[in-house]
Amino acid sequence: MFAGSNIKLFEDGQRLFLTTDERHKFRETIHTLSTQQRLFCRLLYYTGCKINEAVAFLPEHINEQKSSILLGYKGKMLSERYVPIPPAFSIELAIYLKPRNGFMQDPQLSFSRTKGWRLIKDVMNKSGIHGKQATPTGLRHSFAISCLEVTPPIPIERIQKWMGHKSSDLTVSYLEAFQQDEDKSLELLWKHF
Repeated sequence: MFAGSNIKLFEDGQRLFLTTDERHKFRETIHTLSTQQRLFCRLLYYTGCKINEAVAFLPEHINEQKSSILLGYKGKMLSERYVPIPPAFSIELAIYLKPRNGFMQDPQLSFSRTKGWRLIKDVMNKSGIHGKQATPTGLRHSFAISCLEVTPPIPIERIQKWMGHKSSDLTVSYLEAFQQDEDKSLELLWKHF
């Protein structure tokens, strides 16, 4: 854990977030799932939401016009916020979750926290992702770090908003982890030369 932060990104020398390659393996594996399972996994993958937020997700949380969704559970560290999602995913969610014949057949993704957690673990296992990072929380952490890997990186204030952090100290932990991971990669690179 980094000084001044409440997010633990390494434990016993192991990282608690997925690498870019692991994220891509996870994304490829979810294509084999049922629609409901795939949407649940993609919700965590594309938003970095907590599993409790994914379980509580409802159709009215989708803003198709802005390709975003409302997330937030009123916890000590989180706040309600809109998080952008890919337009195709926004449409897919809306189609799957919209009322049919005037009735809500499946008003939400119908997962309990435990069922959702097991699903994510199963997908990680099928993806060949093992270790302490192979959890819903590992997926959440990797979302924030992925925001820093794009060029140009997403501003830390925006990541803070999307993650629902009330304190920027929490979000800065991801920047520190990204830099630490980058330092390790450079060390390996220089050894290779």
